[in-house]
Amino acid sequence: MLVFRRSRLKSFMLVALIGLVAFVIAVWKGLGTKPLNQSHEPPWKSHEYRAKWRLIEPFLNPNRAKPLSEQELQLLRKLSQDPLWIVRGDAVIAISFVSSHQRKELVGIVIERLKDPHPYVREMALIALARMEAKEAVPHMLNLLNDPDNEVRQTARKALSSLGYKFE
Repeated sequence: MLVFRRSRLKSFMLVALIGLVAFVIAVWKGLGTKPLNQSHEPPWKSHEYRAKWRLIEPFLNPNRAKPLSEQELQLLRKLSQDPLWIVRGDAVIAISFVSSHQRKELVGIVIERLKDPHPYVREMALIALARMEAKEAVPHMLNLLNDPDNEVRQTARKALSSLGYKFE
């Protein structure tokens, strides 16, 4: 019986020692100091954003005269629905620089972003609609006067004022 207890105690000590060594190695390697698959860097510093910014940047030319090709329109539509909030906001602003015969469709894309979950995107959509002088979007913009985010509410007031909406 005594022999059985000693061998059981040795096994327990061996397992505990292996666990302690594994823990020390994990701490030494830095495991557990950062959540897996999450980066602490701001989204505008990520490689993914930089690559998408290179796609958006050509549309930010205020002197652009040529209309969008179907491929360019599809690209802007896709970028305006990107999972990364900053890409969605930048794509919406890029749409406002385009003077095109597709204006109605472009305004529709921007109006969709007024319902975006991120306040930055809603703000950029308001600014874009004001730049596009999209008076047809005023009913949609009015909803953002009661937005939970204070900056979105302020931007909504400025955008609506620029479109001729009078506040009492």
